[in-house]
Amino acid sequence: MRLNVVARHLLCLALASEAFQLRSTANFRPLYRSSNSWKERNRGRYIKAVETSMEDIDTEPPHLDITETIETTPTESNKYPPTPTFQECFSFALPAFGIYVCPPLMSLIDAAFIGRTSSIQLAALGPASAISDSAALPLLFLSIASTNLIAKSFAEKDQTASARISRTALGMGSIGGLVIATLLVVMANPISVLYCGGSTASSAMVEACTKYVAIRALALPFVVIATIAQAICIGTKDTKTPMLSVLLAGACNLFGDFILVKRLGQGIAGAAWATSASQIIAAGLLLRHLKNRGFLKKETLNKQKKEQANDQTTTISTVKQLLAFIPFLYVMAVKIG
Repeated sequence: MRLNVVARHLLCLALASEAFQLRSTANFRPLYRSSNSWKERNRGRYIKAVETSMEDIDTEPPHLDITETIETTPTESNKYPPTPTFQECFSFALPAFGIYVCPPLMSLIDAAFIGRTSSIQLAALGPASAISDSAALPLLFLSIASTNLIAKSFAEKDQTASARISRTALGMGSIGGLVIATLLVVMANPISVLYCGGSTASSAMVEACTKYVAIRALALPFVVIATIAQAICIGTKDTKTPMLSVLLAGACNLFGDFILVKRLGQGIAGAAWATSASQIIAAGLLLRHLKNRGFLKKETLNKQKKEQANDQTTTISTVKQLLAFIPFLYVMAVKIG
């Protein structure tokens, strides 16, 4: 009996669920039909719009004439210089090597003559030469800057810029050399005492060192000028002229030592005068060479051109460019230290 009741209830639930499904399907069927009919009505319009838009698109890209945009012939700005040959490199390097080899020979010449006269003066020549030769190092950045800037202007064939850089560098070197020379003459004795061993140094040795340093300080501005002039020549790929000037200075030093030290018996003072005279002669030779090449020529610009000149063509900007190489002093200090 109970099973029949349960079966009846299940049958009723099944019939009710089937009726609900049929009813829901009948309610939503018009929506499906309406949506399908809307798609069918608008399908033609959509295809027509797509075909129209595809016709408007230009499938062929525009023709670009690449030959018009790319330069086929090199110009002055993008043309590289020819590769130097081995002979050109050798002819440049050999005189440059002689520039830095000859100056130590001048000290050896002084030592050879002074060593025959007095052992005390020979002992004083070592620290005296070290003081005199290193006095111009604080201005060495001017030579480095001159080579860099002159090489650039020389490559651009800008004679006006080369002349302006040369005059500015030589002027700054002259002023700096005079300042250092004045300080060296005033401080010659304290510096000599320091280099000769401090309080334990003998008075004769300190006196000879002080005399040599003071005399060599008189030619210090010319030493700076000669160093900058050599840098300018190297920047223009001319190493023969600086080498000739150094050789001439060495010959003058040898002749001066022979006359002043050996013949006249001036000792370490005579060697100092001979070295100073040879450095002045070398500086004069280099300045004459630069003048003949037009590197010391003044700018002949009228007032209108000067007003139109930009900051890069003024002397003030050149001074700033030269002073920008001052950090090289740190490099030199590290090497010395």
